[in-house]
Amino acid sequence: MFSVRLRARTKPDQAGKIRCPDRWHETICENGGMGTGTEPASGVERWRKIARRVRVPLGFVVAAIFLVFAHSTWQTLLWSVILVLPGLWLRGYAAGYVKKNAELTRTGPYAYTRNPLYLGSMSLAAGFAVAAGRWWLVVLLLAMFLFIYVPTILSEETYLRTEFAGFNASLACFHA
Repeated sequence: MFSVRLRARTKPDQAGKIRCPDRWHETICENGGMGTGTEPASGVERWRKIARRVRVPLGFVVAAIFLVFAHSTWQTLLWSVILVLPGLWLRGYAAGYVKKNAELTRTGPYAYTRNPLYLGSMSLAAGFAVAAGRWWLVVLLLAMFLFIYVPTILSEETYLRTEFAGFNASLACFHA
């Protein structure tokens, strides 16, 4: 059975409760089945933790693959602008509203989508995939999103539910 040992990365708080050094990992320690000792972690919980850690370095690897194998034309570059510019705008717009770990953001683009920064990033990445002119790079991008970003988003939502009581209530504003 697989066990995760977090004692080396954790420290007791004033109440004597063992906590992780940062707030994102704290949720996993307290609520994710990987608490104060060597409790077994489910495969999903382990993958969420791995996905959070590898998403940025893996993004650089995927970017390098795009650069090496891209076969851009003027047409693919022009079509990519349709996705890249809105992605840049959305990321910039969302970054101005988020107050990470301080409060639950419900205004700006967060009033319309739960993850505007990730949505903007995906739009940018899709634009680069279109610019690359290779269909298999689009498949690589989709696989990376499904296996890395979906678990990361779910992990962050678990954190938000435990840290901000109004998180589930704020989801009610997302109606069809």
